[in-house]
Amino acid sequence: MKRIYILFTLMTFLVLTGCSVGRMTQTYGKADRAFLTFVSSHSGGGWVHVEVDHAIAFKAKVFREKKHAIKGKKYAIRPGKHRVAVYTKSGHRVYDRIIFVSTRETKKIVLP
Repeated sequence: MKRIYILFTLMTFLVLTGCSVGRMTQTYGKADRAFLTFVSSHSGGGWVHVEVDHAIAFKAKVFREKKHAIKGKKYAIRPGKHRVAVYTKSGHRVYDRIIFVSTRETKKIVLP
């Protein structure tokens, strides 16, 4: 009888601890985005027009470049190879290059 009681207790313990009740662990990959930020050494606070791959166009705020950190607004794009062209308010092209950005990378575009 004692043997059956120990066996029953052991089986009950194994059944109850085998069930996962509580916190589950989930793993997520990195977001599939890259970022652009626009800085200038002599002027900040202005706006420029940005064109990515001749298709995506938006206005971006230019921030003053600081040596210790990237500050300012970040603009999300898809990772990969892109042609980025930056125009002033008057329409003059100040930046036109092909860049490569990887996932979760922030590319600092330095304007004159």
